[in-house]
Amino acid sequence: MNNLFSFEGTSTRKQWWMFVITYFVILIIASFADAALFAPKENSFEPPTPYITLIAVLLMAIPSFANNARRCHDRGKSGWFQLVCLIPIIGGLWLLIECGFLPGTDNKR
Repeated sequence: MNNLFSFEGTSTRKQWWMFVITYFVILIIASFADAALFAPKENSFEPPTPYITLIAVLLMAIPSFANNARRCHDRGKSGWFQLVCLIPIIGGLWLLIECGFLPGTDNKR
């Protein structure tokens, strides 16, 4: 969490996974808070309005991009490589494999 807004340097797999797990825990807590606070009326099948979840996603957007950029640097790639996740289905899986499962390289950026 020291480099929350830093796009420079590298991030190990452990650091990357700890951020991702923390991010998902925050999203789960926000979803439960939305369900508790903004639940629809009885006998309604509408999902709760995700106000708190949306705020959490917006607050964590820049730290998430920074974390992915540092992990890409550890893999010897540019931080812009994370844009590969814009490719439907395959891009997100590719980024997950690159950042989460493959070890860092010696040729750092």
